[in-house]
Amino acid sequence: MNRREAKQINQNIHDSGFISKKVFTFLEQEIDKRLEEELKTEKIKVKQQISSLFNDNYLEASAFFKHSLKLSY
Repeated sequence: MNRREAKQINQNIHDSGFISKKVFTFLEQEIDKRLEEELKTEKIKVKQQISSLFNDNYLEASAFFKHSLKLSY
Protein backbone atom coordinates (compact mmCIF):
# COMPACT_ATOMS: atom_id res chain seq x y z
CA MET A 1 0.00 0.00 0.00
CA ASN A 2 1.36 3.40 -0.84
CA ARG A 3 1.10 6.56 1.20
CA ARG A 4 -1.84 7.99 -0.75
CA GLU A 5 -3.86 4.80 -0.40
CA ALA A 6 -3.20 4.59 3.35
CA LYS A 7 -4.10 8.24 3.86
CA GLN A 8 -7.25 7.91 1.74
CA ILE A 9 -8.41 4.88 3.71
CA ASN A 10 -7.76 6.73 6.96
CA GLN A 11 -9.65 9.78 5.64
CA ASN A 12 -12.60 7.63 4.55
CA ILE A 13 -12.81 6.05 8.00
CA HIS A 14 -12.65 9.50 9.61
CA ASP A 15 -15.31 10.88 7.26
CA SER A 16 -17.63 8.02 8.14
CA GLY A 17 -17.58 9.20 11.75
CA PHE A 18 -16.19 5.89 12.95
CA ILE A 19 -13.12 7.41 14.61
CA SER A 20 -12.46 10.63 16.49
CA LYS A 21 -10.22 13.45 15.32
CA LYS A 22 -7.65 12.42 17.94
CA VAL A 23 -7.49 8.84 16.63
CA PHE A 24 -7.42 10.10 13.04
CA THR A 25 -4.45 12.37 13.80
CA PHE A 26 -2.62 9.55 15.57
CA LEU A 27 -3.17 7.21 12.62
CA GLU A 28 -1.97 9.86 10.17
CA GLN A 29 1.25 10.23 12.14
CA GLU A 30 1.73 6.46 12.35
CA ILE A 31 1.18 6.08 8.61
CA ASP A 32 3.82 8.74 7.97
CA LYS A 33 6.29 7.10 10.37
CA ARG A 34 5.86 3.60 8.94
CA LEU A 35 6.12 4.72 5.36
CA GLU A 36 9.22 6.80 6.12
CA GLU A 37 10.83 3.71 7.69
CA GLU A 38 9.93 1.63 4.63
CA LEU A 39 11.37 4.27 2.33
CA LYS A 40 14.65 4.39 4.26
CA THR A 41 14.90 0.59 4.18
CA GLU A 42 14.27 0.49 0.44
CA LYS A 43 16.87 3.21 -0.19
CA ILE A 44 19.45 1.20 1.75
CA LYS A 45 18.61 -1.95 -0.24
CA VAL A 46 18.97 -0.11 -3.53
CA LYS A 47 22.30 1.41 -2.49
CA GLN A 48 23.57 -2.04 -1.49
CA GLN A 49 22.45 -3.56 -4.78
CA ILE A 50 24.10 -0.78 -6.77
CA SER A 51 27.29 -1.13 -4.74
CA SER A 52 27.44 -4.88 -5.30
CA LEU A 53 26.84 -4.35 -9.02
CA PHE A 54 29.87 -2.07 -9.12
CA ASN A 55 32.02 -4.27 -6.84
CA ASP A 56 31.21 -2.24 -3.73
CA ASN A 57 32.41 0.98 -5.32
CA TYR A 58 29.47 3.22 -4.58
CA LEU A 59 31.22 6.33 -5.90
CA GLU A 60 31.76 4.67 -9.28
CA ALA A 61 28.13 3.57 -9.35
CA SER A 62 26.95 7.05 -8.40
CA ALA A 63 29.05 8.62 -11.15
CA PHE A 64 27.64 6.14 -13.67
CA PHE A 65 24.04 6.94 -12.77
CA LYS A 66 24.66 10.69 -12.77
CA HIS A 67 26.15 10.36 -16.25
CA SER A 68 23.16 8.24 -17.33
CA LEU A 69 20.75 10.89 -16.08
CA LYS A 70 22.58 13.61 -18.01
CA LEU A 71 22.33 11.54 -21.19
CA SER A 72 18.61 10.96 -20.69
CA TYR A 73 17.81 14.69 -20.62
